[in-house]
Amino acid sequence: MLSSTTRESKNSRLISNSRLYIYIYIVMLYCIGIVAYARYGFNLDDIWMWLNIYEQTPIRDGYRPHIGRFFPLAFLDLNLMMLVTSNPYFYFALNACIVFGVSIALWIVFDEVFAQSRYGLRLLCVVVLFLHPGFVTIMLGICYPERWQIPLLCVFVLASLRFYKRHCFKSAIVGLLAANLALYFKETTFLIIGFFGAFHLYFALKSKEGKLAYFYYISLLISALIFLLLYFCVVYPQITDVYQRGVFLDTYEKFLYFVKGILNFGLNDSFLVVLLSALCVYRIFCIWRLKDREHIFYDSLLFCGFIYMCAFIKLGLFELYYLMPIYFVSGISCLYFLSKCNLFKNLFIKTLCILCMTLWCINTLPIGINNFIFYKIEALKFHSALNFITEIAKSQEKITLYFDGNGRGEKYATWYYGYYPEYLEKIYGISNFDIKSYEPNSPSLWNKKNLWTYDKDSKLSIYNNDEISIPQSGDFIILNNSTNKMADADYLQLMEQTYELVYTSRYFSAPYFGLKPLLKYIFSDSKLVQNATQENKNLFRLPLRDYIYKVN
Repeated sequence: MLSSTTRESKNSRLISNSRLYIYIYIVMLYCIGIVAYARYGFNLDDIWMWLNIYEQTPIRDGYRPHIGRFFPLAFLDLNLMMLVTSNPYFYFALNACIVFGVSIALWIVFDEVFAQSRYGLRLLCVVVLFLHPGFVTIMLGICYPERWQIPLLCVFVLASLRFYKRHCFKSAIVGLLAANLALYFKETTFLIIGFFGAFHLYFALKSKEGKLAYFYYISLLISALIFLLLYFCVVYPQITDVYQRGVFLDTYEKFLYFVKGILNFGLNDSFLVVLLSALCVYRIFCIWRLKDREHIFYDSLLFCGFIYMCAFIKLGLFELYYLMPIYFVSGISCLYFLSKCNLFKNLFIKTLCILCMTLWCINTLPIGINNFIFYKIEALKFHSALNFITEIAKSQEKITLYFDGNGRGEKYATWYYGYYPEYLEKIYGISNFDIKSYEPNSPSLWNKKNLWTYDKDSKLSIYNNDEISIPQSGDFIILNNSTNKMADADYLQLMEQTYELVYTSRYFSAPYFGLKPLLKYIFSDSKLVQNATQENKNLFRLPLRDYIYKVN
């Protein structure tokens, strides 16, 4: 008969395995969602990268020294895959494999930290991470270097954790390899690798951990320094411009941009901006005042993430996906201190956790779910509308297109009509069309013509002049969520009364809903909000379907 200890051990393994199977099942559903209905779409720079893939033109976006960009390994996978196939299902299948690999790495890290426990917390963490709008954006697109940076950092964290516990040579080699690859997928990664190496080297020397520890941490520090040396020798001398979103903004607009960026970080990434920052301050106090030396590994990851976040704030880069790597580096440290060190029992820390979770539930989660739907459905709607326009163009000598609520200048989504003709010509083989605008030009149109792409030699009227046209009989007006108008039910009814509705998309998306758009709507009459949103009234990404109207 089995002893009680043996039975308990067996039951524990069964419980662990069953929880793992549930975990894998949920992750698999997520991965299937990534692959389903794969299409050429637009998720930031995806829209032009798909054209490169279609034409088998190498993507060299990772090396643009004139603006200081240097992540040369970022699109190696795309350049290799395009030699074999341009089918989007294969590209999103690769993303799904990356996500699955990340989930397994997280489970192993959880096991290292929590042993056979905290299964509910593990699942909650994965839901928080995978439904974050930044993670959704990265993994439902192809243009993000974070697609590979994140899994490599996960491997680095896991290998370093095992090395810290066991001083295993194999773990050191795996950690070094992952770290050196991650360095060349995003420039700011050197802050994580360099600080981690320097921090651990200091304490390794102090406690005389041995040659293997010195080798690992010195190698990490040298790797980061080599990256910096390459950057300053190869890239820095060629910089002629600065990579930043607000490059065309005046002083007041830059101020609004910065404030809006900080608020966005606070709302979308409260676990980092609020909780991580508070834990860093607490741990600094413990280390320097209380002489606490017990949690070196977790302290190092905590500070690595904080420094990484500060770098993007200093650079003024506030896209919702930029901070995602921090979750996979510092997240495990936050969990360790909250759970293992019982900091969650501290009233102040507990209050911060509740605040962060509340913000995640009412803002980050809704936006993440919306982004998942948006990136899947928009590509379907985009190509469905292109198919319709193609059939119309084939039956006419020439057609003229307008985009309702979308015109010239920075207050409009100029990228939408910018790539519409490229897809019509390169993928659908249609060239007998013109695009015009009946929307008012942005006030600073000629001061910021780089945001409009004026080209006197262009065959398209929207680019070769600044004329505001009046739609003529037979012209087509396209209305989708790129409009800057509040295209609600009343507006759709008005459009249908004015023009002939000839196309409605079969697919429909979900409204963009969360605390941030709701606050913008409540204070939409505020001049400050109008300036910050560039008078964009389409706060909820309406309409949910695409519509095409014909002028009678």
